[in-house]
Order: sequence, then C-alpha cells, then structure tokens
Amino acid sequence: MKVLKKEFPKLTKFQRQVVIGTLLGDAHASTNTKTRGKYSLQFCQTWWHLDYFLHLFYLFRDYCGALPYYRLSTKTWYFSTYTSEKFTFYGKYFYDSKSKKRIPKNIGRFLTPVALAYWYMDDGSIKSKQSKGVILNTHCFKFNEIELLCQVLKNKFELNAKPRKQKEGYQIYISGNSYEKFVSLVNPYILVTMKYKIPSPRKLR
Repeated sequence: MKVLKKEFPKLTKFQRQVVIGTLLGDAHASTNTKTRGKYSLQFCQTWWHLDYFLHLFYLFRDYCGALPYYRLSTKTWYFSTYTSEKFTFYGKYFYDSKSKKRIPKNIGRFLTPVALAYWYMDDGSIKSKQSKGVILNTHCFKFNEIELLCQVLKNKFELNAKPRKQKEGYQIYISGNSYEKFVSLVNPYILVTMKYKIPSPRKLR
C-alpha cells in the first residue's frame, strides 16, 4: 500500500518569529542523514511554565504527531514536531555542520519584537526585584556571538545591552535604563502567566 506524504501548512509570519525567538532560547532543531536535510523542532520547559509550554504546543500542533510528555526525573515537559522541510531553514540557520547551535551573523534581520518576547519568555528573567534590568541567558553561545546579539539589541531596538560574566559563561544584561523601551517592545506578546518576568513599573517620586 502506498504511504501518502504528510502535507504541512505553511508557517505563518507569527510562527516564524516564534521559532526564531525560541531557538535563541531553549528550543532545539535536529536532523540526521536519513531525513535528507529536513529538520524537526524540540521544545522543553520546566513544570512551572506549563501554560507557556502548552501555548507553544498549540501554536505548532499542526506539525506534531504526538502529545507532549512529562519527564519526572527532570520535572520537564517536552514535545517535538515532525521532521519537515518547513523547518530546514531554521535548522541550517542556527546550527553548524557539527550540529552545534550558533548565532547567525545576520540575526538582526530576523529579530523582531515578537521574537524578542518569546526569547525572553523562553530563557529570560528579571535581574532582581529591586532592579529594572533584565537578563537573557546565553551561556551556550560564544562570546563574540553574544557581543553580536548585544549590538543588534542596541542598533535595532535602542536597548542598552551588554555581556555579563557568570560561572557558566555569559548572559546578556539589558540595563534598567532601557526599561520603558524593553517593556514597550515585548509586553504586547508576553503571556499573562509570564508577566512576572516583566519588572514592576517605576515608582513616581
């Protein structure tokens, strides 16, 4: 019996931006020799981000063949898409020939407010309850790639961003001086359950 090829809808503009943002964060793309250059996407989130995780699943449910699952040992939720040519661009864009994630040199072309918001929800946090500054966790990237991301955030969004050294590598710190600008960019796309990641408004004196 002939097996029909599964057809997937074209990714919407919003979905494409979400893929960019989440691949800057915790999402992954993978391929192998059998899939002939086609890629799948893998998403994972800790149990307390279940609402955000399910939001991502519903965004990409048309590309998934199985429901999400929970791994008790890591207290983490997971789901994967089918392997498809729909994700080939993103796999080749973010991964080198050794399947190591990288930051493309022209990332500024694809980093939008939507992508920034999902990057932040995926792998960002406030610096502290007393600070208006925020953190983007970029430990898996090289220092020159983090510098590139900081330059894009400065040039494209006018955000005061700089590398911040940690034991595990470098984060990106967006100064509290950019608070109003940062919030205006990402707040329209931040889920209600993730609003805790947005610093509280400045108090009027």
